[in-house]
Amino acid sequence: LKRLVPVEDENSSKLLERAFRKRGIKFNLGTFFSKAEYTQDGVKVTLADGKEFEAEILLVAIGRGPVSQGLGYEEQGVAMDRGYVLVDEYMRTNVPTISAVGDLVPTLQLAHVGFAEGILVAERLAGLKTVPIDYDGVPRVT
Repeated sequence: LKRLVPVEDENSSKLLERAFRKRGIKFNLGTFFSKAEYTQDGVKVTLADGKEFEAEILLVAIGRGPVSQGLGYEEQGVAMDRGYVLVDEYMRTNVPTISAVGDLVPTLQLAHVGFAEGILVAERLAGLKTVPIDYDGVPRVT
């Protein structure tokens, strides 16, 4: 991706990049790595553009994604994007009888978020007044 901690605000990424530079921690953004191999002193990484780096430690932080392929969502007409089930703020899909929550939808992949989304759906189905989740207020750690 184009910056460190891309799910955080841009200023946080800039501060982290500055802190890394001050500490001599190298990082490379915007390109895939094609190979990582152990060496006698640590690890050697080859990027897709041919650049090579050697270090004591390699941190790969690529995030997570949904596991939805081949489970029948498309066949039921559920709108998808990159494996995620698309929902509105009440966790409803484009198919009126189908809702989705948790790691299957493009929200924060945290247990307490999925739990809150499940409660939202249950309360909506029970006919209770519901309020969409404010994802900006969800406790999380990067």
